[in-house]
Amino acid sequence: MTPMRTADAATLGDAEWVDVPSPAESFGQYLNRHRELRGMNASELSRTTRISSASIEAIECDRFDELPGEVFVRGFLKAYAQAIGLLPAEVLARYTSSRRVVFVTPLPMQTPLQAARDEHGRRFGVAIAFVLLLILLSLALSIALRPRGRDMPSVLSQSSPAGALDSRMKTV
Repeated sequence: MTPMRTADAATLGDAEWVDVPSPAESFGQYLNRHRELRGMNASELSRTTRISSASIEAIECDRFDELPGEVFVRGFLKAYAQAIGLLPAEVLARYTSSRRVVFVTPLPMQTPLQAARDEHGRRFGVAIAFVLLLILLSLALSIALRPRGRDMPSVLSQSSPAGALDSRMKTV
């Protein structure tokens, strides 16, 4: 590391060092490296910040899901940064950028063939519904208009079929 004055420098004693993290260094490793540069072990940091050793280990191992919640994580990181001499705003900015995950949700696209197939399927469904409605309507009409016993002609409903034959035979 080369001594230089920059806005992205961590102050260590009288000299300021440029903080250039390696591309493979995670956020937790970055904090761990700065803690070790200060000569602090995890238990000293735990006593200074009043953050549990398990939480400090989770932060340095990038296991933020094991911590109580985002508000607590940010508070822990501010206290951690102040205890090892880093700017809390810089540490929080690095944390935010390290946790940022881009999710791309593709929009549903339809080809003309799929659109035509869907339209054809919709038309077919409407046709089936119309036919079923006609069948139900005709069934309801047939039930409503069916002749009942009281709707029969009075001559047929009063006499029995055998009696009707006898009366016709007498008149002949």
